[in-house]
Amino acid sequence: PAYAKAVKTQRATQLSNNILVIEHVTQLMDIPFSDRFRVIERWVLEVVKNDSTKQPTTAATENDNTSDPLQDGMDDALYTCKLSIHAEVDMLKSCSWE
Repeated sequence: PAYAKAVKTQRATQLSNNILVIEHVTQLMDIPFSDRFRVIERWVLEVVKNDSTKQPTTAATENDNTSDPLQDGMDDALYTCKLSIHAEVDMLKSCSWE
């Protein structure tokens, strides 16, 4: 089918002051073999303090067309967030896949 009913359970767990894990468990319904598997996603957000020994960057001048507006000031940020996403299919029962 082009679409299916699903139940999604979300849970957030703070492992430390720097790490947050968000877990999504999706169970599909009304499709073949839907009682035999579920999809699990884990999003891990890690906050990392940047090295304070870096020299501050200078802002680009108005005539400088080489600057990237998304990167301007990024080197001066105190923290960086790293996002890792993991997905897996958890088999609940055996399946012949005929």
